[in-house]
Amino acid sequence: MDFNQLSYNDHTLFHMLRHFEYVNEQARICLNDRGYSMESIDENLAMPGSKFHSSFATDIKSLVAQLKIGKQIQIQERKKYQEIVLSFEKFNLADGIGSMGICLLNELDTLNAKQPVLKFNRGVQLWHSLVSKLPNTYEMTVVLKKQKNSYFLITAFPGLPALPIPHKKMNLVELELSKEFWKDKVFLEKVKSKK
Repeated sequence: MDFNQLSYNDHTLFHMLRHFEYVNEQARICLNDRGYSMESIDENLAMPGSKFHSSFATDIKSLVAQLKIGKQIQIQERKKYQEIVLSFEKFNLADGIGSMGICLLNELDTLNAKQPVLKFNRGVQLWHSLVSKLPNTYEMTVVLKKQKNSYFLITAFPGLPALPIPHKKMNLVELELSKEFWKDKVFLEKVKSKK
């Protein structure tokens, strides 16, 4: 896959805010100029989930530069999308590329996580649990849509492939598969330190 052929827009960047620990000032200004409020930018950045460390990427441009040094370990075709899993060398990134914001219910004990609770996340009740430290990862998933002369970036996030969160626009089969996938997944949230 030649990541030089990758295209994206401001909507992609806004969606991907939830996968960054931090976005640089230029990205904030770009989104604000295109009608996204600073409040909505901050809300999306604060959403629980897997996030790229600020030392790895702070916007899509810096993320695409990193894609070029990752090793492609899996490519999966899904309808009109292509899902690529990349792995990064540990000696280059001591803390990994990002933090894992999702785990299986049966993995909570190994993370010393609090008892999970159901909370609304993107309009759906999903499991959430507090942890003192989010686990790091050296793998990431990139989802692309093939276009005539390029690939359009749909999303990218630290960790292995996941199904989309259930939503009303899904057909019945996709909705049931998504519900089944998320029933034993837990969003991890870092315990806020007391000041």
